[in-house]
Amino acid sequence: MDFNLGGTVYSSLATTGMYSITPDGRGTATLNVAAPVNQLHFSFYVVSATEAVFLGINARSASIADLSGSVLAQSGQPFSNSSLRPGGAAIFDLTGQVAGHAVVSVGRIVTDGAGQVTEGTLDQNSAGTTLTNFPLTTANYAVDSSGRGTLNLTFNTTQTFVIYVVKGDGGSTPDQRSAFLLETTASSTEVGTGFLEAQSSSPLTTASIAGRFHSGTLSPAVCGCAGISGVADFNAGAGSFAGVRDRREPSGDSRVFPRENWSGTYSIADSSGRGILQIASPSPEHAVIYAVSSSKFVMLIPEAAVTAPVVTVFEK
Repeated sequence: MDFNLGGTVYSSLATTGMYSITPDGRGTATLNVAAPVNQLHFSFYVVSATEAVFLGINARSASIADLSGSVLAQSGQPFSNSSLRPGGAAIFDLTGQVAGHAVVSVGRIVTDGAGQVTEGTLDQNSAGTTLTNFPLTTANYAVDSSGRGTLNLTFNTTQTFVIYVVKGDGGSTPDQRSAFLLETTASSTEVGTGFLEAQSSSPLTTASIAGRFHSGTLSPAVCGCAGISGVADFNAGAGSFAGVRDRREPSGDSRVFPRENWSGTYSIADSSGRGILQIASPSPEHAVIYAVSSSKFVMLIPEAAVTAPVVTVFEK
């Protein structure tokens, strides 16, 4: 297990534990982790035989952060660099904090299956300081047989990550490749986590995003960011969308807007699957989207006025 506690990184900590599950699918788990983390306690809910949602129930301390997230079964072992398929594109999303403010990113990389990342782009909002369609300079990665690996990406700065591959190159199902990301950049107080998943090998255009999508936000822990959940119908022929959402403003404002109508336009003209979404109502906003497939895309608003940014995920 790997941890990043406020910029102090602990790598490959030995971990054992035990768990129990009641008939209704709720469970509890205890993980015994090497120092300084020691013992972690969780409650969780089973989604399926390959997925559960965990919530940390320890008291917060200098060595125990607020923890929550998904636990996913691995497949495709043994893993190697080729688990990230040659020529395979992947979309990533990252949420984190640095110096007390939120930093969120979305982007796309292409791996060669041999330890190199051959191309990539990044969009980022760091408390209102933004990067848009920023090109990758250099990058490399390495994956061991357990699926644990490292990923080094240089866009405007160099960021390093520990990765844990969930699904490797599945041969007949290569579009299922995915991995968890944990930022481990040296001499940085930024703490970021995220997910990397294979982009569909089929061309993705405006026409690919059609029908009803449900959405929800990802944000750094205790960032005081806005929370949004909603549904919208996307009309590919017109390049427009309309729907309803529930929105909670960041802490300090605390206003809640239930069942808020929202609408706008969208387009994907780039062969990479990167596109633009323009929100017209309830207020104008400019967003960047990256299509993962015809049933999923991620969104970020790279505007200076958005100082508590989030990543929004849309899925059918």
